Amino acid sequence: MDRLAGVYKKMPQLFAEQPCDAISQNVFISPFWEEDMRALAAFVPMYHFLFGSDFPHPEGLADPLSYLDHLEGLTDGQIIELMGGTLAGLVG
Repeated sequence: MDRLAGVYKKMPQLFAEQPCDAISQNVFISPFWEEDMRALAAFVPMYHFLFGSDFPHPEGLADPLSYLDHLEGLTDGQIIELMGGTLAGLVG
């Protein structure tokens, strides 16, 4: 690992922008219902969260609207974005 330390320090120079900035601008996620949304927002902006209801896969719930019960601590605006506003913006 010590041998690579110098390479890691130089890597940001190889990108037109910081990799973390590129990720936060271009990645959209569909968080699992039990995730801490505010903690995730430290890495990906909340307005890049998409509601997913692909039950019976683990990220979905049998009653999709019960996802709302797991969004305590979010503002109404954040919930609106997550539950459909972000997707509406992407598809126009």
